[in-house]
Amino acid sequence: MGKIYKEKWEDSYSRLENNCLYPHDESVKFLNRFVRKKSSDHEHYDIMSHDGEVTRGLDYGCGVGSGVFLMDDFGMEGYGVDLSETALAVARSRTKEKGQEVADKFQAVDGERIPFDDDFFDVVTSYGVLDSMRYEVAKKVVLEIDRVVSRLVFLSLISGDSSRFKQKFVGEEVVSAGHEAGTIQSYFDMDKIKDLRAGTGLGIKWCEEHREFDCLSGEWGSRFFIVLEKE
Repeated sequence: MGKIYKEKWEDSYSRLENNCLYPHDESVKFLNRFVRKKSSDHEHYDIMSHDGEVTRGLDYGCGVGSGVFLMDDFGMEGYGVDLSETALAVARSRTKEKGQEVADKFQAVDGERIPFDDDFFDVVTSYGVLDSMRYEVAKKVVLEIDRVVSRLVFLSLISGDSSRFKQKFVGEEVVSAGHEAGTIQSYFDMDKIKDLRAGTGLGIKWCEEHREFDCLSGEWGSRFFIVLEKE
């Protein structure tokens, strides 16, 4: 994925700027809508059928593990992979604090291969990760996700439809400021999303684009939320 970008992500996590300890709202909604309905603190029922006794999930780009712990809370067997060893160290520490076995729950990846067998996971999630790498790398990652997943994939990708640009932008740029300075930002539209999954066995099952408008500044941006299904 490129040494320089890995170093930038390590720097960001070392400064605690990306230590998101709570899962994203849309990740919660995805699991509750498409995978299993949580009816109480200790009860749920399956929406998505699966072959095994336990529903396995992978969070690609898991950071400090919030998405993985969310899966655990839904009664799933959650795993996480990430580029940053700094983030993974925090995730493993949090796992121990919860009294859980670490084993292979969190593993490092280089953007080329996911270290699990074919169809090992029922579900894969990846929030704001494939848009934080070169598009050519993201295409390789999606092929790997396709290899390890048997049912559903949930992605969140930033849209190029934003007040930052005079017209819709679907290219890439190096982030110049903020906590992700020096990393890559890749912007998407529907055509690029369709191309991202081309060559895989993943079809688009559901997709929404959400716009956020800042009432004070008048600035706005948008983000895609996509569910892919193994065909």
